[in-house]
Amino acid sequence: MSEHHESSQLLSPSSPPSSSSPLDIIKISSGLESLLISRENTDSIVFSIINQFKQRADFGKQKYGTTLDRNDLSTKEWVQHAQEELMDAILYLEKLKSLL
Repeated sequence: MSEHHESSQLLSPSSPPSSSSPLDIIKISSGLESLLISRENTDSIVFSIINQFKQRADFGKQKYGTTLDRNDLSTKEWVQHAQEELMDAILYLEKLKSLL
């Protein structure tokens, strides 16, 4: 089975790449193909979500020293991580409901 590597990079003509602030253009590369996503060629919600995913990935790599490309967890361990994240999400939703 061949490995598939994708990379994404946030680009801005006026500033260097930064993992802490949203930028103007997102470049996603996979092998020889690249895709540029900008505020002009997609809607603001999609662009915002892509920026948030990139920032979250950068934060995780800095905090945990690894990425989701890691191979040291079993499928069961990945499921456990997902369950724990979803349980947290349910707690956040319940808190928000209590504020309505």
